[in-house]
Amino acid sequence: MFDDADWKLFTAQTYTEGMVQLSRELIPVVLCECQLPDGKWTDVLSQVARRSMLNQRDIGAWCGIFATYCYRASGLIIRWDDVKLQSPQYFDTLGANAAVQKGDIGVFDPKINHHFVVIQDAAPGSKVFSIDGNVGNPAEATVSPWNSVISKRFYLRATLAGKAGRFLRPKFGAMGKP
Repeated sequence: MFDDADWKLFTAQTYTEGMVQLSRELIPVVLCECQLPDGKWTDVLSQVARRSMLNQRDIGAWCGIFATYCYRASGLIIRWDDVKLQSPQYFDTLGANAAVQKGDIGVFDPKINHHFVVIQDAAPGSKVFSIDGNVGNPAEATVSPWNSVISKRFYLRATLAGKAGRFLRPKFGAMGKP
């Protein structure tokens, strides 16, 4: 996943070490354990949120990168650019009201290009359940604009249709295994 992005990986074992790394480098994505020896993930999130330029010039939203990571973690060969550009080589495009299946990628609104991974389709015309990266956490509502977490959510099909949302059905044969 990180190889395609040509990113350098930094590691830290504690909250304090992590904050030192963040003060030295422009780091577009931060992954964190829930509990650290000297803090927790919400402490890291609060500090990252205060760094207003973090991500704004680089990737901004990492929801699609999270979807790409899920695919790659399952052994598929896919690049973030193929997800971002909704490459017809790797995906069939389905409308907002199409029947979807676990593993499809949803695009909430093409204007903002928010991606999510489908985990369950409810009755047609109702809800689609998902796992999303880069979504607001209601418990962290005061942390803005970077109140981003990974979360289980649902989308109403009527809302998706109103935003010109769509689904991407993967062409697994084109993604191959390493």
